[in-house]
Amino acid sequence: MIQKTSKSQKGSEYPKLRTRPMVTARSSKLLKARLSAESNNVLKPNIAEEIAQNDKPTASSLKHKPSVSIEFEQRYAIVTVSQVSRTVHAFRLEYKADGVDYSKWPKIARDVLEDVNANELDVESYADFKLLLRGFKMKKIFKRPTEYEHLEHYCEKGIRFEQIAAQSRQRLEHIYENNMNRYFLSFSDEAEELVKAAKDYQEKITRYKDNIQITIRSLDEAMEEFWHVRLPLVSGYLGKAVYVNDLMDNVCRIIGNLCDFMKQWTHDDRQYPARLWDEIITNNLQRSRLIENVKKLTRKRQDMLRHRHNKQVNGQCLDVMFTFYYLL
Repeated sequence: MIQKTSKSQKGSEYPKLRTRPMVTARSSKLLKARLSAESNNVLKPNIAEEIAQNDKPTASSLKHKPSVSIEFEQRYAIVTVSQVSRTVHAFRLEYKADGVDYSKWPKIARDVLEDVNANELDVESYADFKLLLRGFKMKKIFKRPTEYEHLEHYCEKGIRFEQIAAQSRQRLEHIYENNMNRYFLSFSDEAEELVKAAKDYQEKITRYKDNIQITIRSLDEAMEEFWHVRLPLVSGYLGKAVYVNDLMDNVCRIIGNLCDFMKQWTHDDRQYPARLWDEIITNNLQRSRLIENVKKLTRKRQDMLRHRHNKQVNGQCLDVMFTFYYLL
């Protein structure tokens, strides 16, 4: 059962007007559809207070909460996407390896394996290699301590990268499927091609969906290539460090592009009700001008007919006067 939306909720979506406009039927349908979408769930007091008091809620505080309004879904989406974007950006800054000589790492990795008489297939994870590396360091075989530090830091980068890449994809896909794709709607079917704002926004939604789906597929392909090159760890992740770093940068770039598309879509969805409202006002102004012009034309036509009628009557009166004069 659809419940009435409170004034505070309406105020956040639609600008207040001094006078009540004459809303066109099809445009008003879209506004009602947006209101119905918001009011399908009752705004719970505790969540309402949280949103009102916390200008920047965290994604964890919003997670698992029921959908309460379109505005709630928009904030949930933008908070989650922004967190993912910041995490990826911070990762790239933290593990930016300027001036590191990757060419020495394959030999160091082979020396570590030979020291413990191990095969590279025995090293299944970054943690396994880090343990071997620490034991190798204790023997003081490294000529320069920085070589160990860079190599261990590079192993930590691999651990963090795989965590961030997997979590980012999961969170962004969840937001897309369960929030944006479900609630960010134009209701253009109600517009019957006569509401330009609805048609324009539906075209944008189609482009955003295509771009997001293409970008997710690109992300999966990039991660698949990373896994193919990364294993086995010694000859792959360490032995092809330059190429692997390029792959990781490419994955981070793709995630950033995905975040940008989702941010743009959220921004457009926030602006959509205002565009509908602007179109309603514009149509009403045009309608008012049209009515006024019709009235002016009607008055001019009536004045012209009245003038012609008066002229005709005056002419008939003159004819009667001249006829009467000649008869006399």
